[in-house]
Amino acid sequence: MTDLEALNEVMDDIPRLRNSGQRWIVEYFQERKRLKIPRHQSYLRKFRSKYKHKNPWVTVMFKPDEVKRIIDTVGFFSYTWYQTPIGLRVFSVAHGQVSIYNGHLFKRYNERLNLGIGSPLDKVHHFYSNNRVLAPSEFEREGVKTLVGICPLGYILGEQRLDLDCSIYKTFIARPTAGPRLDDLRQDLLNTLDTYQPDKGCSNTTFGPTPDSLKTRLRLALEGV
Repeated sequence: MTDLEALNEVMDDIPRLRNSGQRWIVEYFQERKRLKIPRHQSYLRKFRSKYKHKNPWVTVMFKPDEVKRIIDTVGFFSYTWYQTPIGLRVFSVAHGQVSIYNGHLFKRYNERLNLGIGSPLDKVHHFYSNNRVLAPSEFEREGVKTLVGICPLGYILGEQRLDLDCSIYKTFIARPTAGPRLDDLRQDLLNTLDTYQPDKGCSNTTFGPTPDSLKTRLRLALEGV
């Protein structure tokens, strides 16, 4: 299956995924109440589904880190995977956009953090269970424009694919081994975060986070909390 064919299937599944999400939000809060999860605890829950194209989806729900007490807001994102001519590719839907992750990224994630995870899909699930926040930015790397996603455990590097109208992330670099250029980029983003003005409604929550909460979420990622 080509990238475009897989992307078309993903886009076709998104409306059904959103409809399911409304039901899962209710289930998520009911489960928190039933299990007496403390209001300050994130509590990650995964929901699995399939739609017309029979591809497996995983939707991850959690209390957003910037929300001190769970009341009526839940953060969530979804991902699925395909075998393509270049191997495993994961399609992630978050903040209203689709991003593609090469299988190589999860291999490097496992190696560079010494996780010892065997199965390729187990590496994928571990990554998304522990890296929910990204702050993408573009910078010059060896004369080439590179897209950098910053998450608590490190950096993912990729590029913007205009032909697919989405980002493709190709590899992972652990924060302790990132080097000064990526650390400088992270510090620059921290320094300018107070002036950051996110688009309204760009995050997957029940009512949509405020700009201040999005800034807090990005700061947590940049600081590696």
